[in-house]
Amino acid sequence: MKRTLWTLALGLLVFAPASGQQQEPATPVIKSRAELVLVPTVVTQDGKPVRGLQAKDFILLNNGQTEKVEVFEEIDATPSRVEQVNLPPRTVQNYAPGDSRQDVVILFLDYLNGSWSTRARIRSYLRDMTRQFAEAHTPVSVFVLSQQGLVQLHSFASDLGNLSKAIEQWHSGKPGAPEFFANWASPFSPTETAQTSATLRELDLPLQTMKLGQATTTADAMQQISEAYRGIPGRKKLIWMSIGFLRTATPAYSLPDLSRAATELKSQLNATQETARLDLRVEDLTVRAWKSLSDANITVYPIDSNGVVNPSWEDHFSPQNAGTDKFEPPTRVEVRTDTQSLLQVAEQTGGRACTSLPTECVRMILNDGIHYYVLGFYLHGENRPGWHKLRVSVNQSNVDVRTRDGFAVGVGPSATPVADKGEILSALLAPLDYTSVPLQLSWSVLSKQGNETQIDLALVSPPGGIAVDPDESRINVEYLAFIRPFGKAEGLSFPVTLTTRLSPVALKIFEEGGFRFRKQVTLAPGRYEVRVLLRDNVAKKMGTVSTLIDLSPTPAPAPSARKP
Repeated sequence: MKRTLWTLALGLLVFAPASGQQQEPATPVIKSRAELVLVPTVVTQDGKPVRGLQAKDFILLNNGQTEKVEVFEEIDATPSRVEQVNLPPRTVQNYAPGDSRQDVVILFLDYLNGSWSTRARIRSYLRDMTRQFAEAHTPVSVFVLSQQGLVQLHSFASDLGNLSKAIEQWHSGKPGAPEFFANWASPFSPTETAQTSATLRELDLPLQTMKLGQATTTADAMQQISEAYRGIPGRKKLIWMSIGFLRTATPAYSLPDLSRAATELKSQLNATQETARLDLRVEDLTVRAWKSLSDANITVYPIDSNGVVNPSWEDHFSPQNAGTDKFEPPTRVEVRTDTQSLLQVAEQTGGRACTSLPTECVRMILNDGIHYYVLGFYLHGENRPGWHKLRVSVNQSNVDVRTRDGFAVGVGPSATPVADKGEILSALLAPLDYTSVPLQLSWSVLSKQGNETQIDLALVSPPGGIAVDPDESRINVEYLAFIRPFGKAEGLSFPVTLTTRLSPVALKIFEEGGFRFRKQVTLAPGRYEVRVLLRDNVAKKMGTVSTLIDLSPTPAPAPSARKP
């Protein structure tokens, strides 16, 4: 009976036309089996862009089969600040009007993998890098991955003049006031990353063995970034400053440490099977992260954060020896860069790895891909779920063609018919809202009774945001509202499954008016963080949107002074 009531509520609420809505995001409308796939492609010759090509000049293969280029555009990208959308009070949304010609950069600083000296080198280059972004007027979103998780320090819409200040504040341990969901804590049980770390501690693996817990955290962070920017149109550049994902490697020790090395190597051999199992798990997560970035049209430009410094001397430049004349020969080789993993993600997403100084790499990245082509084709029924390999070539000699290496049908963190616990958790932990499903959320006070207030949460997804099953004319979404007191980890969850078959008349109204759903909750006085999640089980996409509800009691006015 409860499910029937929810379905009836959906039938009453979902078909009302949207009112006062901002410009719709550039999201493909999935109305039938003819799903559009867009493939940004860079073509250069001797490092310079090749201009004036036409659709007939390209050969596009989907899983080895030739596709007809049905959508074609030649683009000159230009940097332009991403403006915030002016919304009514108590209203937020996870999308903004976008332009596929925008040239934007995502700077991803990997402080989790590597060592103290690796992080110090990254920091030493940041001032010059931020100056380059400011001089080029390129919108930059900056993320840091550390032991505390993924944090955003700067957004596309923020003033570039504040970029250096935001980074320095984070390094000093006194960051400015972040968005309330920037450090969104888990309301659920320990994550897979924490469980993996616990397994590693139980195994007591050698120090030099691959830190699998860190690798899973890195892969999950990349997937969160790709989901956050999937809804932004056009080709996005991600600069990944990292040493990559280090695979299990043989430790290097100095002569006095041979006995300790033998003991640790024996321990490693005893745990070989478990290590192999966990390593396969990391491999699976990293491949999913690469595919998610590629499918979000995010092109990755890795920069080796070890730079050109000889890593064997790193122990001499330790925090304990800094500023002294003390010299000690290195006792072991510093963690090395896994060049293969850096090259892999660059090739799979259509980017370029750079081994020069970071400032030289940034100069190359800012100039790369400012001219490119967008090739589009329709699946026309060939939309079997899974990963599809792409290959693009040009019928000209001596040219370099770079593009993403594939796309997913059933886009999203997973292709499962319903969301799993890990997928929900990752979306709630992300520092930014997921944008695969465009959402707008507003809240209002319905009534007050005693010390409690009834709140109405109104969720809207514009036309094209939610897919319709073409076989059954059915929509199938999972809704979750998570509400917690400000600054607390615990809170309340309100999950709902909404599914209904649309009549021809209702389908037309839905396509013109979009999706709407309302949920009423009762709250005590206080300030609350709210994150609403919607998963489209037809398109296998997920969106989240976050807001703050302030129900703090209004202080009574101070009594006026009596007149003498």
